Amino acid sequence: MSKTLKVGVLDSGAGGLTVLSAILGVKRNIELHYFADDAFSPYGSLSVSDIQDRVIKVCLFLINKGVSALVIACNTATLEAVSLVRCLPEVKENNIIVVGIEPAIKPASLLNAQGVVSVLATPVSCKSSRLQILIQNSMPNPSLSLTDSKMGYHCIESDVLARAIDAMPEKLFVVEQELQRIKGIMQDLNSRVLVLACTHYPLIKSMFTDLFDYPISIIEPSEAVANRLFFLIDQSDNEGLLSTNKGYNQRVCLYSSGDCQALRRLTYWLKALLGGYVFDGLDLSLNTACIDTLSS
Repeated sequence: MSKTLKVGVLDSGAGGLTVLSAILGVKRNIELHYFADDAFSPYGSLSVSDIQDRVIKVCLFLINKGVSALVIACNTATLEAVSLVRCLPEVKENNIIVVGIEPAIKPASLLNAQGVVSVLATPVSCKSSRLQILIQNSMPNPSLSLTDSKMGYHCIESDVLARAIDAMPEKLFVVEQELQRIKGIMQDLNSRVLVLACTHYPLIKSMFTDLFDYPISIIEPSEAVANRLFFLIDQSDNEGLLSTNKGYNQRVCLYSSGDCQALRRLTYWLKALLGGYVFDGLDLSLNTACIDTLSS
């Protein structure tokens, strides 16, 4: 008899719902606890120490919900805090699986596209040494400098897009303005490959596609993260209790450190991602949560 897996997913806002949607797409018995840290969104605008503090507090909150796996569905949070989360005593003692998310640089390098690959990310991600390592490792000859490589990379910083996406549809005008700025940069670079290095950005993937009157390749890692999660789960499930064939039940618990309006925006995006039919049939609960009293 199969049992229900509990997984915690966290992001600074609605962006991680793209990963949650991909996880739901793998037909398993699962109970998902999603925490949107809306009161501190976006993480890309915080200092590194503040990012680490928030991520650890949210992870402890989710661990208290009984999850056996944690997905840090935020590029910035992964870059700055995933190693700290893996070292938490609560994670080690309970053998909790920890999966992060990184910019999909390697898939972009495999496209064999000519010209520049644009990487759209928060300022923190753009400046991180980890992103530079991912780019360097993707090159056919790692000894080459970035400018010598056949395929170059350009990081486009945006400190407003993630926040504006979280506030859609009210902030649609801000989103459209920022997209036009990004379009101009990509056209100047003759770039036809765009890596979405923040989980918020795939929420408006169709808007990126509609920007151009010629095809571009848009790469984001949500499905790869979901596949990685279940690969690690299946490896640890020696008795096969988490497997399922035909029947499965899925439950989603949404938490926000923001207000009721933030929760409504989460449901807006979740419905947009899943479609009305799947969303209406989902076992869903909504909760606001304050985690400032938890100690890291």
